[in-house]
Amino acid sequence: MSQFKTLTLTFVLLVSAGAASAQSSSSGKSGAKRWTLQEWLNTKNRNALMDQWLQINSPSPFEFFIRGESFNYESKVDVDPKKTYNSTSGGAAAYASIVGLQGEYENSTSENITDVTGLLNFRILGGELQSTSLTLSVGQRTRQFEYLTQDRSVKNIATQAQLNLYLTKYFGLKGLYRYYQPTDTTDLGKIYGHLTEGGLFIDFGQLRVFGDYFEDLQRMSPTAGDAKIRRHGIKTGLQIFF
Repeated sequence: MSQFKTLTLTFVLLVSAGAASAQSSSSGKSGAKRWTLQEWLNTKNRNALMDQWLQINSPSPFEFFIRGESFNYESKVDVDPKKTYNSTSGGAAAYASIVGLQGEYENSTSENITDVTGLLNFRILGGELQSTSLTLSVGQRTRQFEYLTQDRSVKNIATQAQLNLYLTKYFGLKGLYRYYQPTDTTDLGKIYGHLTEGGLFIDFGQLRVFGDYFEDLQRMSPTAGDAKIRRHGIKTGLQIFF
């Protein structure tokens, strides 16, 4: 019986010694990994500074531009002789990331043509306006014009693709094609057409100087036959990004 008590006491002492050793080892390891309040505050300050730096240096998702241009062009109505006119136009756009709203206005008082256009833009290629980009658009153009001595007004759904291609950091090419969907009128039949532009641009910081060749073709399909108004020429202008 005494031997049993001796063995039991020895076992209890061994277990107690092992538990104390494990606890001591665990305390030593946790002490090595202990995180003080000062270290936490320092890490928090560093993270705040990093977030502030990223916020300052990250590009804004919001972009804007305004544009103004003037152009000389020739216009030919049906079989009539060509005539030369002058016109001015302007536009503005606001982007939130890859989606933008754009408005345009042209007033050719010499030819008695006024265009008001609104577009919803989707930039499917390119990170910002002043970079190589491909933009698809849909919208509406309202045109007021004179034909056969009468003032007319027509609205067309417009679809468009525009490519800006930078050849260097400051110099590039522009190409644009816009199609005006057919719309029916009572006396002129279907009215439809297209706008094609191509040219060069140079960026001076946030200021762009550009020159484009353009062709604006409007077709009318009355009962008596096909008629058209073709305008083409050179436009020059300035565009400001901000």
